[in-house]
Amino acid sequence: MPQLYESLRRPYYIEAPPYRRSSAGIRVMHMLCHVLNRLGEEAYVFTAGVNPELNTPTLSEEVVRRHQQAGREPIVVYPEIVSGNPRRAKSVVRYVLNVPGLIGGDKTFADTELIYAYGQNILPPNAPPGNVLFFPSVDSSLFNNRDNPLDTQRQGILVYPGRHLNALKEHPELAQATVITATWPASRAELAALMRRSEMLYCFESTAIALEAVLCGCPAVTLHSPFFDGQAINSQELGREGMAFGGAPEEVAYARRTVGQMQATYQRLEEQFWVKLQQFIRDSQALPLTEPAPQPVRYQPGAADLAFAQWRQAQSLNEFTAQALAERMMVDWQHKPRFHLLLSCAPEEQDSVAALLASLDAQLYPEWILTVLSTADAPSAIATNPRLQWLCLRDASTAPIVLQALAEASPADWLGLLPAGVTVAEPQSLQVLADQINAQPAWRLVYGDDGLQPTGQSPEAHFKPDFNLDLLRSKAYTGRALFVEKQAWLACGGLGPHTDASAYDLVLRLHDQAGAAAIGHLSELLWLYASAASRHSEPEAERAALREHLARQGLAAEVLPSLSPHTHHVRYAAPQPSDVTALIAVRHDRQYLQPLLASWQQLGPDDRTPILLLDLGCEDPDELAFLDSLAQDAFWQGRVQRLDARGLSPAQALNLGLRHSTAEHLLCLDVRSHLIQPDWLERLLGIAQRPDVGAVAPRLVNPANSLLIESYWLGGLEGLAGPAFRDLALDAPGLHERALCEQSALAVNASVLLIKRSALAGAAWLDEALPERAAWAELGWRLRAQQRLLVWTPHAVVLQHPHPAAEPRPTGALNAVPPAWPTLPLQALALDPNHHRQLSLSQPDLPETARHAHWVGPHAKRLRWLLVGPAVAGPLSVLQRLQDSLRGADSAQVSRFDIGTQPGPLADWLMDVLRAAPDRVLIHGLHLPLAQALLAALAQHRPDLPCVVLLDQPEKLNQPDNFLCPPHPALLRSRLRPLLAPAHTVLLSSASDAATLAGVHPRLQLLQADPLRFGRMAVDGWLD
Repeated sequence: MPQLYESLRRPYYIEAPPYRRSSAGIRVMHMLCHVLNRLGEEAYVFTAGVNPELNTPTLSEEVVRRHQQAGREPIVVYPEIVSGNPRRAKSVVRYVLNVPGLIGGDKTFADTELIYAYGQNILPPNAPPGNVLFFPSVDSSLFNNRDNPLDTQRQGILVYPGRHLNALKEHPELAQATVITATWPASRAELAALMRRSEMLYCFESTAIALEAVLCGCPAVTLHSPFFDGQAINSQELGREGMAFGGAPEEVAYARRTVGQMQATYQRLEEQFWVKLQQFIRDSQALPLTEPAPQPVRYQPGAADLAFAQWRQAQSLNEFTAQALAERMMVDWQHKPRFHLLLSCAPEEQDSVAALLASLDAQLYPEWILTVLSTADAPSAIATNPRLQWLCLRDASTAPIVLQALAEASPADWLGLLPAGVTVAEPQSLQVLADQINAQPAWRLVYGDDGLQPTGQSPEAHFKPDFNLDLLRSKAYTGRALFVEKQAWLACGGLGPHTDASAYDLVLRLHDQAGAAAIGHLSELLWLYASAASRHSEPEAERAALREHLARQGLAAEVLPSLSPHTHHVRYAAPQPSDVTALIAVRHDRQYLQPLLASWQQLGPDDRTPILLLDLGCEDPDELAFLDSLAQDAFWQGRVQRLDARGLSPAQALNLGLRHSTAEHLLCLDVRSHLIQPDWLERLLGIAQRPDVGAVAPRLVNPANSLLIESYWLGGLEGLAGPAFRDLALDAPGLHERALCEQSALAVNASVLLIKRSALAGAAWLDEALPERAAWAELGWRLRAQQRLLVWTPHAVVLQHPHPAAEPRPTGALNAVPPAWPTLPLQALALDPNHHRQLSLSQPDLPETARHAHWVGPHAKRLRWLLVGPAVAGPLSVLQRLQDSLRGADSAQVSRFDIGTQPGPLADWLMDVLRAAPDRVLIHGLHLPLAQALLAALAQHRPDLPCVVLLDQPEKLNQPDNFLCPPHPALLRSRLRPLLAPAHTVLLSSASDAATLAGVHPRLQLLQADPLRFGRMAVDGWLD
């Protein structure tokens, strides 16, 4: 019996990577935390990446401090992949899940550690023999063979290469098998269904997938590899019923004969687990405290935290920002919006309301009130706040009804619908919001960027794209805190029925009512969430709202859980029959074409899709014989047609195929592709049949390493457009889980692309005058101009052997001016709405801190001046005085990009300048090659943008290339004329320079000191 006054037990801090369903080891560490909490222990994980279905709270500094004050020394649990004791804990448990040192970490462990192993076979020699905690990580309610009508009709072989990259190369006999990857099948249920109908699984390491297959009645064969030496980790606990270790016939026969016996063994292990867990708890609670661990476990900021802190500091409110916002309010605003913020909170969430109210009291903009619904009375500390209305409810279930009535009766014209646990991020947030509402009169709903900031930690920023309907259908990225115009809210039905996902439901309903243009994105940090729980709504409620949205849109689709807990998979119904023609460009490519066609035939024996082989000039007789044989093949006869494309580029060949075919849907399929997904084409067609879609691209995976080759593209990357993610593990979420989300994009790797003829509007497929990747970007830009979406989906997967890597850009070309293509304006790529302007182009997952322009929006009075050049030399330099003069002028606002010693390619600088969208550019330090090249590039790509050159040290350019020739003013003038030709105005700082350089430019302006302001320059006459 528990004692009333007994001391609290020691908490557990568990080191675990972010939750990933495809990794059994990660699942076990998260489940350990979950079951410890279920038994009444207090357990936490260090990571914020948790599964919301498990009780795995993230450790915060506040919790650590509370434990320290109570004298409760934590027990830190490490998996074997963690080296040493990085958390400096005084009591350590080592949970060995794999052979020590095999995939990371140390091979031996300290004698002071309590060691438990997942299986007897991997228990280190210095651990007690009974310290085995076999964790039943497989959900036997899902993976089983009970009531399986397909058990006697099993067909097909499965193969899971896992970490063995050369598995299929070493075992060509498995080339026709269905390949399982970390993210395919997309869900655990689909994986179980596949195993319940398959006859055999092959793998190359001790993996939970083998056990999952056996429990589904599918025998598992583990072949020898660098990751498997013939002994399974859990053979002593599980036995080996249904499993073969090696491919010997007698081993395979044993697996087939005994596969049905594993179910009872596993059930016994599930029952024994709880007894062993109690032993684990007793042993760990009895651990002594040992040094060295004088330092408490504390949060350590990473590179992303530091970059965000630096960015946020640059964004912080200053005197100029406040003045410019006030000027815009006086000059540009049509009205002052009134905000009524509403939220419902439980009694235990009252502290978060106090934090919200404090952030509101700090706002520059005063036109707001806050109403809170709760079953408890208002805390005395905030009860007297004149802008707070606190309504105490008898029953929490009435909150939605009361909230609806309050909103309908509100005197405000904008409603803020908030969850508990959120605060307003910055003192200027509501002022900026009101400013943008005036600047964007079409907006009826506004979402903003946010950050997750547990107590004592740096915020994890979430920079969001502009409205992206496909991304919204994949994930509620707009967040739970929204502002909506009151009348628009009433017009689309008010609060709505899905109270557990009310914000998500509201965005979908307002989109259906008013269109995408009514949904605005405030690209500023607007909200801070105290926990991940307050940031997310209930996934099933979101899916219910999503199903209703799709029904309103008239789209036949199934809504399924997706690749991570808070994402959704919309499975659109494909048109029947489908009008598709595939185009494959070939030359001497039998080594790729033959396996591609074989995979197509195996996956779609009833598929009759016509294929046009675009023959770019095949001359080898054996290759020609193979192409000729396809016309006689029973399966391909009448389907495969060769089209003479000799002498054509791939773009010209595709355009030829477009003219030759009459199909509505055209599939560009790179010959290096290989098909592994039976319904890959149906998934693409399902998306393409939507009237708003012009083209669809699948996820491309490298078969050699099972990594994502390229995701969707973002404008501005790599000097043009480039992939948001590259060489990414298939289950890696990427920034904000976008690598796992379907979404529309500016451009994609179009080597595999399904496009609609009608979306091309009679134009060519690709612009033949452009390089290949530029042509792909131009195609996306053209589709967008036709109001058609280009959608990238991770749910359709195609393997593709990478093309030979492009040669690195030579150093001499770093400052080469990118060509100006009339059909592809770089400005459009730089302002890609799918990539947040606050994020870097060189490191797209981090905020830009070096070349970041901080403007107060388009200002009717203040032009945006961007200064580009070497760093300012000192407070008395000409540039610093000029910069101070500009900032002091009533008609300018200033940002600066400094050119360092290793500035990088011109193309990246050009994109950053175009993305900053200045009204004027002032370039100084013209002796630097990058400054010269940038001036020429801006004249070519933005001839409408006035560029001013400050020539305060012309002598640095007065060095002839021939060292035998002495410097001379005439030579300097000759050199400067072509360099300065693109400039709108040239500023000089001395009268002698003005005399020497007379005639080098039609608009030379001598800077004069301001007689009324010491140390400043007069700007009248050239500033505007």
